[in-house]
Amino acid sequence: MAYTVSSLSDQRTVPVSNSMGFHSSDREFSINSTGDASILDSIGSLFETVATDAFYPCLVDVLRKVAYFDDLAIIIFRSTKVPMFPYLELAVSTPDANTAYLQGLYTQSPWYDYCQKGGGGFKTLREVAPDGFFESSYYYKCMMPAHLKDEVAFAIQGESGAGYVICMGRTRVLPPFSKDETRQLEALTSTIRQAILSHNRLCKVAAGVTDSDGADSTSAIATKLKNIASNMLTERELEILGYLIRGYSSKGCARELDISPATERVHRKNIYQKLGVNSQSGLLARVFDTLFT
Repeated sequence: MAYTVSSLSDQRTVPVSNSMGFHSSDREFSINSTGDASILDSIGSLFETVATDAFYPCLVDVLRKVAYFDDLAIIIFRSTKVPMFPYLELAVSTPDANTAYLQGLYTQSPWYDYCQKGGGGFKTLREVAPDGFFESSYYYKCMMPAHLKDEVAFAIQGESGAGYVICMGRTRVLPPFSKDETRQLEALTSTIRQAILSHNRLCKVAAGVTDSDGADSTSAIATKLKNIASNMLTERELEILGYLIRGYSSKGCARELDISPATERVHRKNIYQKLGVNSQSGLLARVFDTLFT
């Protein structure tokens, strides 16, 4: 089912006419992956719908002409604000996961992490996710309930620290995205970027809002992580705990923190001992109990 998410965010999309400053000179795009006339026609239609309610459905139509997907989330990440969801097409309804996501679990998303680091362009999940992602709390809490098997996304850096992510997913009933499909989607990167930025710029002008508007993030996940430790963990151990629940292995965590794998293993052993667990699965179970109950 496709809908604009008003109950989960403060995103406001206001239809305005192209007389608000969008001109044909803004509509420069190229596609190298295919000569399919229907795709080119759809791209033309996409720019005609900028700043209208038809924009996101038209955008999805363009993407599905290149590669089919049965799950879609368009997300606007802000550094200190709760994410906004201007458009969703979810294959599986997961209200508990959605609630946890907005309460702070989004900070464990590899797409959020990638945007916060200034990343952009077209990427596959495996390109941006930690090496142990499929053992992470985010995977177990968000992706597994949604039956998601694979994801690819366009990441676009906007104004005021906002990051736009168009995340296309496939559930278990579909095969993973092929190399040819990802290549063809990647060829649309500059086109999608220009369309998204033009649309959001004009919608914000019409609605009188900025990317800094909206509810403040309460950093609930970070707060609860500290509560887990009850002053038992050092600042470094809390930092490592954050990486572990996001799916980083010892090597991956050590690389991110610029420490040796041996040092990371010592910290991990201390974390396990202080929290009364003896394995990664035990750690995740302890984290789940605290964060999501």
